[in-house]
Amino acid sequence: MKRTILYGLGFTFLVLGTASCGKSTTGKIANNWTIVSQNEEQTVVNSAGDKSYSKNTYTETTFSNYSEQTPFSGSTITTETSGTVTTNTIEIKKDGTWTWSQELVYNEDLGGGNTSNYVVKNVHSGNWNFVKKSKGEDFEKNERISLEALERTNSTVQTVNNVLANSNSSKTTYSPGESIVVYTIVKSKNKELELKLDVDSRDVINGNASTKKMTRSIVLEEK
Repeated sequence: MKRTILYGLGFTFLVLGTASCGKSTTGKIANNWTIVSQNEEQTVVNSAGDKSYSKNTYTETTFSNYSEQTPFSGSTITTETSGTVTTNTIEIKKDGTWTWSQELVYNEDLGGGNTSNYVVKNVHSGNWNFVKKSKGEDFEKNERISLEALERTNSTVQTVNNVLANSNSSKTTYSPGESIVVYTIVKSKNKELELKLDVDSRDVINGNASTKKMTRSIVLEEK
């Protein structure tokens, strides 16, 4: 379940945008934003025929995550998680830095009258900039924004029947240029921002090839 939740803040290396009319300025982008809507679908297939699919939906107050893992010669395993969004905000500063903070809460019925409660916190931070226009492409100046992640922290606290059962945390740092996502700006106003991400990539790791297709749309409002 934790893996499904973390998809909400996932980053990728190869990013392809779609046509847009959301030209923006630093003054419009730099703000404290609350994510009021976030929808994402992702499919990954490797050279062995294994397939994974996930669909994640967030509102300002709730979330639901659904995932399927289908091995080439086995049965599909599904996982579903839903719960409460306590925090899901992005602070974008004029100095070229950004911080994405997310806190999710969900419960799991263990049976026998026992309930497990999870609190998951994720924080990404790094640098941002507008993507420069390249010759021959459809995008105009300031129609795409690049979010480069330099640090990620996450923690999970589990309680069972209100008694602490497990707690863990981790921190990941990235080298400059290692983890970058480019969003297309669909809409940009002083108090509203809409971003779109389309990924269609192929990766080869240790001789194993995989293809990834992902779409993500995010609607943000001034906090």
